[in-house]
Order: sequence, then structure tokens, then C-alpha cells
Amino acid sequence: MVKKLLLTLGAFAVLSTASYAQKSKRMVFFNDKVGVEYSVDSPEEFLSQKSLERRQKHGILVTEEDLPVSQAYLDDLANRGYVVKHTTKWMNAALVLLDDNEAAAVEALDFVKEVEYIGPNNVGLSRKKEEQTKFDREDALQLGEPSANRTQADNDWQNEMMNVPYLHAAGVYGSDVMVAIFDAGFPGVDTTLPFKHLFDGGQIVATKDYLTFTDDVYRYDDHGTKVLSTIGAVGVNVSYQGIAPKADFVLCVTDHPYDEYRDDEYNYLFACEFADSLGVDVINSSLGYTTFDEPEMSYSYNDTDGETAVSTKAASMAADKGIFVITSAGNDGNAPWHYISVPADAKNVLSIGSVTSTGVKSGFSSFGPTADQRIKPDVSAMGSSTCLINEYGNIAYSSGTSFSGPLVAGLAALFVDRYSDLSSDELREFFRNGSSNAENPNNEIGWGIPNAETIDQLIQESGNVLSSNDNLVTEELLVYPNPTSSVINLPSQFATNEKLSYRVIALSGREVLSGNLLKGEKEISVENLREGVYILVLETASSTQKIKFLKK
Repeated sequence: MVKKLLLTLGAFAVLSTASYAQKSKRMVFFNDKVGVEYSVDSPEEFLSQKSLERRQKHGILVTEEDLPVSQAYLDDLANRGYVVKHTTKWMNAALVLLDDNEAAAVEALDFVKEVEYIGPNNVGLSRKKEEQTKFDREDALQLGEPSANRTQADNDWQNEMMNVPYLHAAGVYGSDVMVAIFDAGFPGVDTTLPFKHLFDGGQIVATKDYLTFTDDVYRYDDHGTKVLSTIGAVGVNVSYQGIAPKADFVLCVTDHPYDEYRDDEYNYLFACEFADSLGVDVINSSLGYTTFDEPEMSYSYNDTDGETAVSTKAASMAADKGIFVITSAGNDGNAPWHYISVPADAKNVLSIGSVTSTGVKSGFSSFGPTADQRIKPDVSAMGSSTCLINEYGNIAYSSGTSFSGPLVAGLAALFVDRYSDLSSDELREFFRNGSSNAENPNNEIGWGIPNAETIDQLIQESGNVLSSNDNLVTEELLVYPNPTSSVINLPSQFATNEKLSYRVIALSGREVLSGNLLKGEKEISVENLREGVYILVLETASSTQKIKFLKK
């Protein structure tokens, strides 16, 4: 059971760690947010307008979880001489450098809930390619429109496998969609021609290196460069077509290249919060965790339950904020630990497996089920010999779910561009139902390979159903709970003397449940339905009403 720092087959070996300073990284969790100067009534003071618009569009409330941690608590720690490196509002904690004695003293403070050791304070990271210069804007070649004067690109096959040209032909390239990429470095992105249009168009909207807490991400390993290329690169000196080259990007370095500790997962959490605050629409991470350098930190198969791992919780929280979270499934398919890694076990994210150029599962691609017996991965894309752009701006090929994941993320960006009102839950279900194995999903390739045209047709058909001449249930008549795990309760308006029949329709258009309710009854069991988004159709002699609900 080997944890893959980056979900690329044979990415690089993990080097032995050097000696560290006595102080180590600890997460200090607070009991509450007493004294926080912000209010959920004024979210514009701590969330961007784009973030608020995304929440408003999908009916997501700003809660106390979104409030920053108490500045009074941070000041108290600083006044005691402790170095606070970062905070997490979602988990109400701070990353603080402490030795063992200091950790015990902090844990005894009345406003502290607990202190968790998450790794050594390793700061000896070397800069890569520091001598490279930025683009010469005057001399560099200029880019035309994506695909202009190009009949064939080296990476066409992997894009065509998902029928990406169907959306490109409609002029959809990811405009006004913000994609965050969490990885281990992006050298060459700021110096090579396939990425130049991203800078010329102001499409790199933010960067963050959580290893040094600076903004310089154009260093370390070029794994992130390759991942970004599948979505955003466009060939000038090479023949290449990224899936969503007009999207905006947030680039975050979250993983240390030379060691494996729990701090990487908290960096993932920090990046999720950063992405949410900026208004990111899609998150892609080619990162997975199972085994760490300190065995007590490692996860077991039983931990892949969608609720345990730090990164899983972070991914789920991001998805709850309306972000479409996509994560690679892992590369341990041929190893004793052959299951997916975390956070691919999260219940409300899209986990991506790998297939070959012929659509067959790649041997290395990790598979499910999760510990609670859910099918994983969700969908799959070409991760065997995926065509990429490396840090030198050249065509390269590499294998791993690291690269099948961003292919799907790129496709997701196109659909967010085309259908901005779709929620992340709805989009996840359309991807599942619009994939090649939707009728018989399994733990090898999940629901199969997404097909852009099929997904597009399902979305349009679903919209037609809901926008027909039948009455649409208004917000006051919402069923509850929604999401639900077992039953749907109808509001009292439906407890009438009229005979009431119901149908439940999957987003694929297939009817999956139907029945009648006796007079006065208002509970419908959906316990046996698969997780997903459904349309509930309620019919009486005088009306037909419809509403979407989510089955968890």
C-alpha cells in the first residue's frame, strides 16, 4: 500500500527526508468563533462577488462555517510567541509551529479544542529553473483563436474520446469559467508559448504556494504544468488543443515533493477555501493519499467511507459550496492496495479512473468500491499515454489518473460555460448518465467515458421536462429533506383529499420509481434509489407538479 504523491504512473521517487527543526507543524482547533468581527449578514466582506453569485444561483447559504477564525484567538497565540502560518475557517483552526512542550501548553488554553501534529517544519525546498525569464511579450508569437488553421492536433484522440469537438464546434471553450488546479508545481507555465495566451488574456487570476505561503508556483515538479496543459494549453510551436483554453485558472501548490505528511492534506483544505473565496467553479486535483511517512497518519481501507480523511472532508465541503470538485482515483490498480485513494472517496465529488486509447480500463487505475460500498470511480477518461505539454513547452506523453482527471475537468468547464445555472450535484449526475457505461456502472470504470453530445442532450431533455406546460413546484412547496437519504416528505399542501400519484425520473430520462399515495399520506420512500439527482413528478386529477431532489 503506497501513497502516490501525484497520481501519475512513475512520477518520481520519494526521497528520504532530512533532519528538521525542533518545531513542527500543528493544527490548533478552536472551540468556537467568539469575537469574530464578520457576520453572515455581510458576506461580501470576506467572500468575493463571484463566490456569492455562485451560492445565490444554487441556493447555498453563507453560514458560520464560512466566517474567518477569531482574530482574538490568533492574537493570543502570537502574543505568546507562537508562529501562526495559516488558518482554516471551515474547520476553525490554525496551522502553528510548536514544539512538544508548546503544543501541550496551547492545548491547555480554554479556547482551544485540541492540537494535532501534522508534520515536521521542512522549509528547505529548492527553487527550480530560477534562471528562466518571463515571456518577452514583444517577440513571442501571437495566438489566434483555438484550433485556428489547424486540422489535426497531437492530443485530438483523447479529446475526441469524450466528444469534446461537439462543444468546440458550438463555440464553447470555457469562457468566464474559473478552474482551480491543486498540484505540486507549475514550472514553464510562465515561460513557454503553449501557455502564453493565459497571461495575455489575464486568465491566470491567482496563484498560491502553500509550501512557502507565497504566490510563486512556477517551480518544483512540472506535474502541474502537464495537468494544466490538458485543459488550458494551445499549441503555437507544437500542435496541441487544450479542452477549455478560454477558462480562467487558479494555480495552487499543495504537495511537498520530497515527503509525505498530513500537512499536504491541510494544504489541500487551505486551497479549497481559497478557491471558494475567489468564486471558483471547478476544482481539479491529481492528488491522492493512503500512506504517509509516519505510519500512524496512514489511512486504511475502512477510512475510504467518504467521511474520515481530512482531504475528503475538504473536498466535500468545497462541493457543498457549489464547486464541481473533480479528483483522480489513484494508480494502485495493480498493487496490493488496489482501491481508490482519498479524497476520491468523497460522496459529492466526481472521481476519475483511467482507460487506454481503446477504452479499456488501464491496469494501474485504482478501483472501488468504497468502504461503504459505493461505486468508484465515477467516470473514466484516457490516462494511458496521455498527450501533454511539459515545462519546456514540448509535446510529451505520460500515464496516470493524474491526466484522465483534468481531461474530465476540462469537459466540466465547457458545460459550466454552456449551462451556468446547473448545480454541481446536477452536473455530476449528467456526467454519470451521459457516459458509456451508464446502464451498468461498475467499480472498474464507473459509469464509463463521458460523451459531450450525450450529456448535452440529457441536459436539454431534462430542461424540457421541467419547463413544460405543467406546473413547476415553487420554492414554498419544496419537498424535504432535500438532499435525502431515505424518504421524501411532501409539504402539507399535498395532504389533500385528492388521489395523488408520483413518478421519479432519473436525469437520463428513465422512470425509476412510481406509486400512489392514499389520502393524507405525504411520505415517499426513495431508500432503494442510487445516489443522484432525480425529478419528482406529482400528479392529481387537476395538476402536475415537478421538482428536483438529491438522493445521497
